[in-house]
Parts: sequence; structure tokens; C-alpha cells
Amino acid sequence: MNSRRVFLGTGLGALFLGTVRKVEAVPIAQSIVQHNSIELILSKDYKPQDTSKNQSKLLKATMDYVTVAYPAKALPFWNKPLKDIELERRIEGIIARVYEGISAASPIHGVDPVWTIAQLMAESCFYEFAVSPVLAVGVCQFMRGTAGDYKLLCTGDEEKHTKAPYQLANLAKKEVDTIPLKKSLANYRKEHKPKKELTEKELRSWILQPKKADKKLVKNWDLYEAEVVKREEAIRTARREFYQYLDANFAGRDMIKNKKDAEFLYGFDQRVTYRTSVPAMVEMMAKLLDARNGNILTATSSYNAGLGNTKDFGQFAKFGRIPSNGETPTYISHIIANYLQIQERL
Repeated sequence: MNSRRVFLGTGLGALFLGTVRKVEAVPIAQSIVQHNSIELILSKDYKPQDTSKNQSKLLKATMDYVTVAYPAKALPFWNKPLKDIELERRIEGIIARVYEGISAASPIHGVDPVWTIAQLMAESCFYEFAVSPVLAVGVCQFMRGTAGDYKLLCTGDEEKHTKAPYQLANLAKKEVDTIPLKKSLANYRKEHKPKKELTEKELRSWILQPKKADKKLVKNWDLYEAEVVKREEAIRTARREFYQYLDANFAGRDMIKNKKDAEFLYGFDQRVTYRTSVPAMVEMMAKLLDARNGNILTATSSYNAGLGNTKDFGQFAKFGRIPSNGETPTYISHIIANYLQIQERL
């Protein structure tokens, strides 16, 4: 699976983890964290109290944390300071949708609202128009394929997206164009990669003493690598052009203040609308928690890297593992930090 956030760093960092025990239904202020430690296993029947008071507490705690974390500098994804963003109304709407999603997903597995908000902060910092380098879109950062699994309309899905009034309408299918390009690249690598790998000695000979190098082998690798670069650039170009299309149609729109903008976006890309994307994310997390027996770290890792990449074996199979791919450990450590900071303020 391609990385959705290539800008994240590496390393898990120090995790302050509590004891492993199942968590029963408790008020939100107690949730799954006690005394700044994290309960790793969330029970299937866990159900947080859903009251307006609890939602208000979570909103205040989240806003307090964001205000402390970003007092003057630009927020991630937004590229502007908090004072220029109507963030409180956004988080309030997101929290309401989180609880709706938890209620709907309760037959699958319990989901913690505080963890979900901490996760959304890591995903997009609550920015509905966030777009990753590999075109994960919206507050929940859904890729096109995942969005389709949850019946979310994506940009370019409908023929109307290729016509006015949509801006740069000729670019509407560019993301779809990357699908055969990526398949073609994968097939090319599988079928045409030179069978013989260059040894360290041969590589040195190639660089330092070209006359003594295996000319045929060098030529084969040169041709192969040139073709791979060409195909990779075609994918990057299609992504850049699709990003331009998204950016042109998102520009100036505000679904918080303008109902017409909200209607436009609902018919354009439902990954940016809270009422569709947030419950879908909660449902997905419920399924991942169920698949990983309530292990909140490996379930969340699956959201980032794919369920197959958290598979483990033997006595570890039940709960899975965090993949050591650089991005996912950092993703998890950021969510843990957000979670503890929000929980402290409840």
C-alpha cells in the first residue's frame, strides 16, 4: 500500500502505556485512559456516554489543547494560524458525527470518541480540504478505494464532474488515470526487472571503471531504470493535475457558513463532508478493532497502513502488530500524544 503521508518522520518514540485490561462502559472523562496511561484493549461492548454535556467537554478539551499546541504558528495542513480559522464550529460538528458513528457501529465494536478526535487531529487537524501527496482527501484522509468501500462519492466518479460549472473540468479523471498507470508500472517491474542484480563490485566497476563493466548488464539496468522513472513521472504528473482540479473547486468554499457550498461539496466529493466521512471512519475503526481483538494500536495502524500490514503470527496473531514502515509508528505516537493531552483536559 502506498504511503498516504510521506511527509511524516520516522521512529516510534517513547510510549507511556498502561496495563492491558478490558474497558467497560464509563463516562467520557474516564474513557479508556486512567492517570495518563493507555489501556491497550478496548472491549467489544464498550460504549461511551453520549450526552450534550460530554460532547461539550470533549470540544472544550480539544480546543484547549490546540490553542496551547499552536498559540501563534500555522496549524498543520491549514498553513494559517488558529486565529484565522473557525475551528471550534468545525470540531463541534465533527464530534457530533463521531458520536453518531459510534452509535451506528456499536454492533460491530465499541469505539472511543477521544481516541477518534486525537486520530483526526493527526490525520488532518480537522481540515476538510486536506489532500495528501498520494491524494488521500478530507478530514479522515480517505483514499479513493477506501471511500468507495463506504459508499462515499469521490471527485471524478460522476460524468457531471467533467463539465461546467466545475473548474478545470478536463482534469476530473486524472486520479482515475493513475490506476492503470500504477498497475502498468507494477507489471513492468515484475516482468522486466533484470534477473541479475548488480553486485557491489560490479556497481563500483560501473561507476569507476566503465570500460571493465559488463556492458550488457549495465545497458539492461539503464533501460529498466529509465523506463521506471518515466512511468513514475507519469503517475506524479496525473496526481499533480488532479490536485489542481481539487484545489480549483475547493477554493473559496466554506461548508460551515454557506449551505450552497455544503450542497456543492456533497455532490462533488463526500470525503470533505463531516456527515458522510466521519461516520464512515468510525465504522472502519470498529471493523479494524474487531479484527484486532480490540487492540487500539494495531487497529489504528491498520487504518494507516492497511489491515494486511498489521498481520502477525503464532501467539501474536490475535492482536496483530505495528508495522515498522517509518510512517505508521510516527502516526501512532502522534495520536497517543494528542490523546493524552486531550484526556488531561477532560
